[in-house]
Amino acid sequence: MNTIGKYGTEKAFKPENMVKAITNSKTIKIIFLAIIVTSVLAATAAASSLVIDVEDQVKEVTSGGTAHFLIDVTNEGNETIDVSAEVIGSELSTSFSDLPGSEFSLGAGETETIHFFASTTKEDKGTYDVPLYINGRQRLLAVKVIEGIDSLELHGAYEENTVAQGSTQELKFVAENIGDERIKNIIISGDISTRLNPDYPSHFFLNPGEQRDTSITMEVPDDFPTGRYIYEITAASGDKVGATEEVIVNVVDSPPVKGRLRLRDLRWRGLVEDDETVGYKVTFEIENKGLMDIQDVEWEIEGMPEDWNVSGADTFDIDGGEIKQKTLEFNTQGDFGRETVKLSLFKDDVEITSREIVFRGDEIGVGIGGLVVGRLAPIQLGIGALVGLLIALVFYMKKTEGVGPRRNSDYLKRLVDETIEREIKEKKEGKKDQDKKSSSE
Repeated sequence: MNTIGKYGTEKAFKPENMVKAITNSKTIKIIFLAIIVTSVLAATAAASSLVIDVEDQVKEVTSGGTAHFLIDVTNEGNETIDVSAEVIGSELSTSFSDLPGSEFSLGAGETETIHFFASTTKEDKGTYDVPLYINGRQRLLAVKVIEGIDSLELHGAYEENTVAQGSTQELKFVAENIGDERIKNIIISGDISTRLNPDYPSHFFLNPGEQRDTSITMEVPDDFPTGRYIYEITAASGDKVGATEEVIVNVVDSPPVKGRLRLRDLRWRGLVEDDETVGYKVTFEIENKGLMDIQDVEWEIEGMPEDWNVSGADTFDIDGGEIKQKTLEFNTQGDFGRETVKLSLFKDDVEITSREIVFRGDEIGVGIGGLVVGRLAPIQLGIGALVGLLIALVFYMKKTEGVGPRRNSDYLKRLVDETIEREIKEKKEGKKDQDKKSSSE
């Protein structure tokens, strides 16, 4: 059906004609093109605002070892970006740590570290490419399998290490030579973040069967992100890797130090100068009840007489879980009575723990732990011995009270008779054994 309009005959209106007319419209084509271009530009902008940094793109491991890669991903844009990481086309077995994983969101200005692992087998040799794609952008990693030293082993002292922001921590290890030959020039290295300023130990050697304690010191900045970090530590000799060990580091907020140390006096002795007792040598036991090291612990001593002096109260460090002993020497400068002194341990003007100890000078000359000190020590010892003798005599008299001479003499006679009977019995048994031996011969 046709209709007559102002401009003559026109085709009847149909829906398909309308769609065709719209899609053929130049305006609509321009709009569609603009949408596509905008989407591409937006994706490109998001991708360009994502900065990817790999600390070491090539890792060396012995056959059967696992390479651990650290990839820092930073969002320098103004909007949150969804990050996705995957491996395409690698011959090795690969995996990501649980946190942050291979897929996560990254807010504006945030940085996240991806922990990525590539494992080898005992049969693997040579170099293997590991193509890693992050939001479609490739980072070509590689694992180089090298000859190792089977006799060199490395073990972490702890399964996990906890360290607070703004503090220093030692990661402790034990290196061991289980072989029959000496291993020279052993070097400890690792992939610990450079922000932690790791201080690796100097090279060393191990004789057959020898073990050696070694450690890596790291300093955690105040603004280092809290979380769980996995690092790989390697012991190598020359170009041969001997062993690798994973170490877990938990970075936490700085906790209060109060109550984390336990202090007790362990042993008291006399302080002798020129054959004369002039004071006390007190050994203290200090225990770190936490997992974190505490550095620069200071002593504070209150209540000590002005004419006394003390030595050995130096600043010290104590590792997490460590128990150490410190001996302080108190020169009491002559005779005295009873003095109570408070000892405290401080960290950055915060008291961690404290303990009161009592010095006894003239009271029988006995201090805590039974120490006899002071210039009156010889006289006090004599008095103490005399008192002890009198107490023993009184105790004996009480015990034998009411026991007459007859009873005492009967008791002694019984002891003699029992002794004689025992000797006769032993002689008879000895004679029997001798007769048996003679008859057998």
